[in-house]
Amino acid sequence: MEQNDISSRIVFADRGKVNVEKGVEFAPKFDQNGLIPALAMDHITHEPLMLAYMNAESLRMTMELGEAVYYSRSRQEIWHKGATSGHVQKVKQILVDCDQDALIVLVDQCGAGACHTGHHSCFYRSVPFSDELKALPQGGASRCVKRTEALFLMPKPCTARAINSFCASICVRRIDAPSFSAVKS
Repeated sequence: MEQNDISSRIVFADRGKVNVEKGVEFAPKFDQNGLIPALAMDHITHEPLMLAYMNAESLRMTMELGEAVYYSRSRQEIWHKGATSGHVQKVKQILVDCDQDALIVLVDQCGAGACHTGHHSCFYRSVPFSDELKALPQGGASRCVKRTEALFLMPKPCTARAINSFCASICVRRIDAPSFSAVKS
């Protein structure tokens, strides 16, 4: 059976006829462009991997294939993640939020990673905030710090909590250090 034939059999509930927040019917709310945000996360660690969008067709394809299929806003086309790179995302679970206008796609990330830059995750930089900003020198420019740069400087072995704490502190302490931007992971 052709993929389009199978996908067309997946019918989403009519949002006007179901209790979206308390019902059991899947009635995704697509935005004015026909898209719904889908956050891909590692199914074991829950690390965020990438944020993409799905339209009704790519969501149906994802449900049928068991692999992540998105809609590329820049190319205006269906995008089967990893079809050309081999970095496929095997779907383990799809979660929908309370009002069904956002998805979390728990995946097994195959290949080198989710990000087109070669990183495992698209979320490889940390932005300083709150007390971290107060600790910056007067007039000091803030910049994103690559999480991988911070991890490179971190003593090993360490816990996940220590990693998060260290990444936050390195962002403040070394933010203007000229050698910091040259650190490679």
